[in-house]
Amino acid sequence: WIEYPSSSNNNNEWLEDVYWDPHDTTGDGKNDSLVVDFRAASDSWGGTGDVYLQIYSDENISVRHSQYLTNLEWGSHSITLDMSETDLTPGMLRGNLVLYVDSQREHVSSALNLDLWWDSVRLNDAMVTPYDLDEDGAFDSLEVSVNIDHSFLIDTPVILEVNAWNKTGFDGLTSMSESRTLFMGPIFEDNPGGRGLQTFWLYAEWEQDVLIEIRAILPNGNEFVEMITWNDLTDEYGFELQPLDWTVTMWQIDTQLLDSSGDGNEDLFRVQYDLDSVSDALDVAVELLVVAPDNSEYSIWDNYTVNGDMYDLRNLEFPAWLSGQHEFTLRVHDLSDNKIEYEEDFGRFTLSSAFDATSLKLVVDGPSGTESQGFTTIRGDDCRIDAVLSDSIGEFYDLMGEIVWGSTGFTVDSEPFLPTTNSGTVDCSQWNVGEYLIYAYYENGVEILVDYEIPLVVVEPLPPPSFLLNLNDVPDIGKAFCEISTVYATDYSTPQPIPIIRYEWYVNDELSETTSSSLSCTEFEYGITEIEVYGFSEQGLHDVERANILLVAPSEEEGASSNIEVSPKDKVETESWGLFAVLGICALALIIPLLLFKARRSDGYSDSEDEFWMSKEAASMPSMAGVGQEIYHSSTPPVLDSGADIYSPSSVVNEWTESVDADGYRWREYSDGRAEWFDNQTGEWKLFEG
Repeated sequence: WIEYPSSSNNNNEWLEDVYWDPHDTTGDGKNDSLVVDFRAASDSWGGTGDVYLQIYSDENISVRHSQYLTNLEWGSHSITLDMSETDLTPGMLRGNLVLYVDSQREHVSSALNLDLWWDSVRLNDAMVTPYDLDEDGAFDSLEVSVNIDHSFLIDTPVILEVNAWNKTGFDGLTSMSESRTLFMGPIFEDNPGGRGLQTFWLYAEWEQDVLIEIRAILPNGNEFVEMITWNDLTDEYGFELQPLDWTVTMWQIDTQLLDSSGDGNEDLFRVQYDLDSVSDALDVAVELLVVAPDNSEYSIWDNYTVNGDMYDLRNLEFPAWLSGQHEFTLRVHDLSDNKIEYEEDFGRFTLSSAFDATSLKLVVDGPSGTESQGFTTIRGDDCRIDAVLSDSIGEFYDLMGEIVWGSTGFTVDSEPFLPTTNSGTVDCSQWNVGEYLIYAYYENGVEILVDYEIPLVVVEPLPPPSFLLNLNDVPDIGKAFCEISTVYATDYSTPQPIPIIRYEWYVNDELSETTSSSLSCTEFEYGITEIEVYGFSEQGLHDVERANILLVAPSEEEGASSNIEVSPKDKVETESWGLFAVLGICALALIIPLLLFKARRSDGYSDSEDEFWMSKEAASMPSMAGVGQEIYHSSTPPVLDSGADIYSPSSVVNEWTESVDADGYRWREYSDGRAEWFDNQTGEWKLFEG
């Protein structure tokens, strides 16, 4: 140890048990901190000492890091140093630990090879140069440069900032700022790893006097800062700036009138231009202002970057949508300060329209009718209204509008279900019954308005399809001509049923090829044939009718015989067609002898015979009054046996005459005195029981 001066130093003080211990606190294998343990000793019983720690590098001894501990009592002490908080360069470092007592150096302990390495950024040769870019005689911009070095062994993102702070007062806000992220890491072939010169430009937007800060921010939040406060160019403290006003000049400009639609008329205005600027990169907005024949104004824009005096010929075009005189003006806006740097008026030019007229039409899909007479739909049927829009003007200028739907003139209880948002289609299938006047209008961004309207009537749904079988064309004898047809079951007091568009005929459970409303039975075999027919509407609803047809071959003696027609079951399912066939044959065997027996006793009937032949339905049968002669003046004609469900208009060959009475009933009068009337509800001939 060293004692100064020995004449005035009555006690001995020294350092002992000094240990220099580098530490790896991040676990990356690098010693990024230093711990110095030591003991301050003295042969006196009182007093204190001061310890001064100094770390430096042999490569640059002018850069040192120092740390002080004062008023230490005699005994053991420790100093911990985070190397990332120092301005030292990582590598092999040296250290001195010095003991002072009463400001006199008493002892020095040194370490020569301290292997320390940590993540650090060194901001070297920082420089700020002011410029007058708009050439108005005042500085308006600063070029900030700094040489970067670092100690990162792997690529690490580091934010590099350049900030301008107000010199006259700190308000926490920068007046100008630029930043970028550098990946700092190892050096490869042509990659410096984030080292070398970095340059930033700051442009003044208002008058200011600033100091410049360069800051490197590590991912862990550690920062390395360099301040530049002296203006070497003016030899003054701080940097005084005036607002920068970029100038724009027109190097070349030209206008043309063109025919874009090929109809021989000029309909497009084009301007070509090349702009220059004192700035290497100036963002501008070029505006072509157009005043249309109706005095409405529109602007066409071209936003781009002017790169100094580089040749860059550009153009703006305006296709006219109105015919007439148009006025054109070109303006150049500086986006940095929103000032107009250049303006030129081209005057007036006459143009024709380059577009087809904007149109809107409503097309109805589903309902019947025409636009002039109106459309009608049944509630629940398919119903759609499509808006067909053509707007080439809005598409070209990206100024499309929206279709707005509405309805007027409808009845109070019929509210349409119109869309609340822009839509090209309206579903009208479930609208309430009523009358509607549907309209739609459309307006694009250039205020072109078109509209369209159509009338629509929604009516109640029709009743389901309903029909009956007509067996009048089933012959009594043979089958020379035999046809089964259908008739609508019409009740004029109610809405008409849905029309039937297709039939399916089943003959003995086999589907026939016939789809019309009638079926030929000429090819049927003699005997009983089961008939089942379905009638389908367009909506898929259907009705069904069933019948058994009995064809009897002509006898050899008489040359003819009777055919028995089986009445329709009128929507009643038959459990077994075979059972009815047997019952039909039995009934025929009973009826024919009975009729022959009655013919022999036609001179008169007893009261008991009258009761036997009278039916319970006699009261509801039509009257023979007014139908030719009174056939049954002395006797009551027979009716069907109560157990029979099959009836033939004539089981014995007889001649008849047919007539229609005043009430519209059809009659047949036979030569044997019998009379029959046609029941329109069941489609059957029934024996008159008057």
